[in-house]
Order: sequence, then structure tokens, then C-alpha cells
Amino acid sequence: MNNIREFVSSGIIEMYCMGLTNEEETAQVVHLATLHKSVRDEIEQVNEALSLYAANFQQQTSGDLRSRIMQGIDADNSNTNLPPKLFENSSVAFWNQYLKENKIAAPAEFDPFYLADLPSDDKQYTYAAWAKQGASLEETHDGEDEWLFVLRGTCTMTVNGKVSHHKAGDVIMIPYNSLHKAEATSVEPMLLIGQRIAA
Repeated sequence: MNNIREFVSSGIIEMYCMGLTNEEETAQVVHLATLHKSVRDEIEQVNEALSLYAANFQQQTSGDLRSRIMQGIDADNSNTNLPPKLFENSSVAFWNQYLKENKIAAPAEFDPFYLADLPSDDKQYTYAAWAKQGASLEETHDGEDEWLFVLRGTCTMTVNGKVSHHKAGDVIMIPYNSLHKAEATSVEPMLLIGQRIAA
């Protein structure tokens, strides 16, 4: 694609975020997102706009809602290497391609966890984590909300005593100062993307 600006304004990213692209279009978006920050930014902004739209659907007013939402987004452009933020409709295909393009993988043998740090700054810490069946971790984070996005396998998550079960494609939001425990439950190693955002 010779003109990334034209690609970003073509509407294909909106279709991708809504799950309406075909396999070839999805692969194109994922590939360009790994190469161009402007594409990653657009995916992030569209995802946020769609999330806000869904949450406020019954209260929407006339006009271009997406434009008004995007105008209000305070994008931090200080670090061009940061991966996109996780949202409720994050894409398994995008993150699998992101890990592949950046050659991020667990070693052949690990026990019971393997953690790979992704580009981060003082406001956003992102990582990929692999865990074998039965492996568990309990922790809490002061002043940071945590988002977990399951890419492979299954797990249980206990947050402040409440247990939930998750599979590939699920996004888990953990508020700051919440005691939480994750346990891998699938035979295949669980893989997730984690992100801690300053609250």
C-alpha cells in the first residue's frame, strides 16, 4: 500500500474492528498495523469509539458520533513503539500476527510460566504471558488497572473473590487495588496479552 493515509481513511479499519473484513483484508490490516503507528492508532481509536458507541447507544444524539468521540481522545504520541491498548473487542488475529511479526514466542521448554515484555513506558506496561495447565498467580496492583486478553487456551480468574472462566478472545478488566488470581486450565499452554495502565 503506497499511501498509508489513504488506507487509514478508506474505511477498511472500521470494517476490521467490526469483524466485517475477509481473510485477505484482515491479514492486510494486521500486517500494516505492525509496520505503521498511524494504522495502530486508528485501530485503537476505532475500537474506543465503537466501545463508547455501544455503551451509549440509547443516549446518542444526531451528528457524527465517531468524529466527536475521536476528537475527544487524548492520544499519547510520545512513544511510537508502544503496542495498541487492549479493548473489549481486541482482535486475536491482530495480536497473534503482532507476536509473529515481532518474533515473540515462548521457548520450547518453560515451567510453569514464561513472560515476554513488550514495548512499554511509565504509563503503559504490556507483556505476553504463557502458562501451563495448573499454573496460577495471585497478585494486586496499586494504582494500575490491568487488562488481560486471552489468545490461546483457557483460564479461571478470581477477582476479589468472584470467579470467572475465560477462553480465547475474552478480555478481562481488573480494577486497580483488586486482589486477583489467574489459573491456566487448558491442556495446551494458555497465552495471553497483559497490559497495566496507570489509573
